[in-house]
Amino acid sequence: MEARSPHWRAVVLPVAFALVCVGLMIGTWVSFGGGVPFAPQGYRFAMTLPQATNVYADTSVRIAGITVGKVESVAREGSEARAVIELQPRYAPLRDGARAIVRAKTLLGEGYIELAPGPISARAIPDDGVLPASHVAPTQQLFDALRIFTPHTRARLRSMFSGLAAAVRGRTGSLGDALAAGAPAVTNFASVAQSLAGQRPSLKALVSDTGTVLSALGTRQGVIESFVRAGDAALSTTARSAQGLRATIAALPAFLTQLRSSSGILSAASADIGAAAGALYAATPSLVPALRAIDTATPVFRTLFQRLPSVLDAGDRGLPALRGVLVAAGPALSIVDETARQLIPFVQLLSLDRNSVVGSLANAAQIQNGVMLAPGVGAIHYAAGALTVWNETVGGWVKRLPTNRSNPYPEPDSEIDIAHGGLRSFDCRNTGNTLYIPPTGTGAPPCLVQGPWEFDGVRAYYPRLQEAPP
Repeated sequence: MEARSPHWRAVVLPVAFALVCVGLMIGTWVSFGGGVPFAPQGYRFAMTLPQATNVYADTSVRIAGITVGKVESVAREGSEARAVIELQPRYAPLRDGARAIVRAKTLLGEGYIELAPGPISARAIPDDGVLPASHVAPTQQLFDALRIFTPHTRARLRSMFSGLAAAVRGRTGSLGDALAAGAPAVTNFASVAQSLAGQRPSLKALVSDTGTVLSALGTRQGVIESFVRAGDAALSTTARSAQGLRATIAALPAFLTQLRSSSGILSAASADIGAAAGALYAATPSLVPALRAIDTATPVFRTLFQRLPSVLDAGDRGLPALRGVLVAAGPALSIVDETARQLIPFVQLLSLDRNSVVGSLANAAQIQNGVMLAPGVGAIHYAAGALTVWNETVGGWVKRLPTNRSNPYPEPDSEIDIAHGGLRSFDCRNTGNTLYIPPTGTGAPPCLVQGPWEFDGVRAYYPRLQEAPP
């Protein structure tokens, strides 16, 4: 048994080791968002959220992509949620004109709260104050976008896709044969279309005048339909030889009665037919250049007609299957008009910015166009893209670099601004921030604000899609 007192090192070293461990545990706890007992409380305020999906304690709060605080707590308050926010001292206090919305920062649904600070001249919200519920925008989820369709439209969409599925079920082989058999016809039609492209003004005038004629005839659809049905019945009856002729004679009284009624209706429509004839007369000068163009394109037509028998043979094999597909798709086609009203705004926006869409697709496609000839192997395809590195490649900045010129809603055809001073930014509020890493090359371009632009008759900083009228 040792009677001596322990050496001071034997006491200090275990105590120091324990203190270091405790410090590391506290640092780890704080880095993951935990609180320290008796720590001073920062500036806090509360807000009411219509939806608190993926919002929980320690969820980040951001302004213009910069983290400025976190969510301290989230609790249910009736049919809504009440969140308590703590801002970092440098960004406090919040102003009355502030706006908030819950957003998702990853595809997995991880959420954060986006703040738009109010004007500096506005009254400051006091500590432990409340941001009014009217200043909190509802979160737009995917089902919210689908919910813009009326219940009737959603039911018809389901019916359309069900009808299309039933139409092509078990007919994939026939559909593929029909499409493959139409390849020669498509090739010849491309040659004809290329020849007619040179006569575009004349054809445009012809189609416009023809549209006037069809519009006049379309107002009398019932009369024309009755006339066609009666004529079809007469011709079908005559074609059956003697028995058919006797049936035709027997059907003549009813046919004459129907014809007399149709003649009276056609007499009433004579004014519209006269207007259609006048429209055709006005289109006669445009027909002459079109006929001359057809005469010039005669060799192309001759080649087309020479190859037409093989196309017709292919049509005899493929059209029965196509007819079955069309008959089965009838219920789905009846709702295309209403569905198109929902799709027209998206197509209009893509058409307005078609140069950027086509350019993006072309850039993505050309990455795989690299070809290298290797001895003994032949042609080898490789990706021709190159990774670019500049000062904004490095992440983790507290504020946007002053060289950043981001624009989430670029105006269509804005790439031509490169030749007129440079691309436009959404705003220039970051130009006064600290430049941590200098830019490469000749320096940062000037900051030019894009401003609002027009889409569908409305000028705004971003497009607002509305359902197309019927």
